[in-house]
Amino acid sequence: MASTSDLEELLGLYNKHKRASDFDVLTCTWNDVLEQMQIAQRRYEQKGQTNIIRGLFRHGKSAKTILSPLLAVIPEDYGLNALKGGLGLIFNV
Repeated sequence: MASTSDLEELLGLYNKHKRASDFDVLTCTWNDVLEQMQIAQRRYEQKGQTNIIRGLFRHGKSAKTILSPLLAVIPEDYGLNALKGGLGLIFNV
């Protein structure tokens, strides 16, 4: 079982190899952690807005309405019915 010293060692290794823009994980406050969470949330939302594919995967209902007609176009011959069924399961269509 991991101990506190193991965690401190791992955090120290992270600090040694971090980018200059990252915060110090050994001396950060809860406010620093919450700020990093807000930054990550904003990045996540921006990527979903600027990338259509990411946006589709993040909003299942819109993906379902778009992908259902596309799946209907895939023919059933030459084993493509397995592909069609698999994509239907993946996208929950």
